[in-house]
Amino acid sequence: MTTLKTVFFCVTLLFSKTLLNAQQSGREVLPINSGWEFAKLDASQTETQQAQWTTVTLPHTWNDKDMQQGKDFYEGYGMYRKYLEVPQDWQNKRVFIRFEGVGQVAELYVNDRYIGKHNGSYAAFIFDVSHDLNFGVTNKIVVRVNNIATESILPTDHFLFGIFGGIYRPASLIVTNKTNITTTDYASPGVYIGQEKVTGEEADIRITTKLEHIEQEPGYFSLQTEIYNQEGQKVGQHHKDLKLSPQGRQVISQDIQLPRPHLWQGKADPYLHKVVVTLKDSDSTVVDQVIQPLGIRTFEIKPADGLYLNGSKYKMYGVCRHQDRQDFGNALLPEHHDEDLDIMNEMGVTTIRFAHYQQSEYLYSRCDSLGIAQRNLFQF
Repeated sequence: MTTLKTVFFCVTLLFSKTLLNAQQSGREVLPINSGWEFAKLDASQTETQQAQWTTVTLPHTWNDKDMQQGKDFYEGYGMYRKYLEVPQDWQNKRVFIRFEGVGQVAELYVNDRYIGKHNGSYAAFIFDVSHDLNFGVTNKIVVRVNNIATESILPTDHFLFGIFGGIYRPASLIVTNKTNITTTDYASPGVYIGQEKVTGEEADIRITTKLEHIEQEPGYFSLQTEIYNQEGQKVGQHHKDLKLSPQGRQVISQDIQLPRPHLWQGKADPYLHKVVVTLKDSDSTVVDQVIQPLGIRTFEIKPADGLYLNGSKYKMYGVCRHQDRQDFGNALLPEHHDEDLDIMNEMGVTTIRFAHYQQSEYLYSRCDSLGIAQRNLFQF
């Protein structure tokens, strides 16, 4: 009981710290990585039949040794359980639970109700649990995971790409209003940035935002998209008034032209802009907001010549990087990614070939800020 009270205290403190951010952005993003319980189980066992629980923190895997050792590798089922005290004032909100990576089949239960299933170890996924929570009281979250190799899910065996098993990347709750920038488009941010024409003189940026409005009546809103430079100065904006229907997902595109943009120049100058997309209601109250980084650049690969970045030849010194390491499996922490990047920087690396799957969102973000070009090769 003492452990459970401690978890509740930590969750309540976290909610308090994010209240101001929620008021400013219209949404809360709450990490839920601590206070989980874990147990191995047989395929036929349920959560209530399992008594041997240990407390774990995400990221977590049940195989934390090097795959090449070839011994003591567990292929089977595991169960994760977490208790959450859900605030009463979330009752008129939308509540999502997002997992960045679970290896490799995940089944979610909320208060003993089956919510859904996700296949695949590498991609993020999200579930809307708004109608499955009990507000103002304690809720139980259970995730049943297995890493059993099967021909229906890539990779089909553990010999080349081992699935270590477990919730091996971070998890979070996302709380929004009933009108929101969608979270459920393959667990993406709901904001997509395209670069049409990029030169040192101008850049044409297209921002596509996907919105959902689940109220019973149409609503009137405005979508404000702003681009800020690294010094915090606004360098471009676009405003659009909207009438949103109460059904389906609606896609809004906005074009912004930036004069004389500061380009992302790889390791020489990894300059990042910031795109802020804000949805407001008819009273100019912020309903939702999403912020995304933007490196403005153009690239071209010329046969028998190489890569050109912003019109200049860019020397590619690269390595291939997997996401597992001794004593941690693939449940890596930010400091592990940072250590790998420090080694690569010392080697003079300018590009990374990520093999052969989506890797940590933290790692992609750090590569952008360090000026390291990335390439994913999906090869199963």
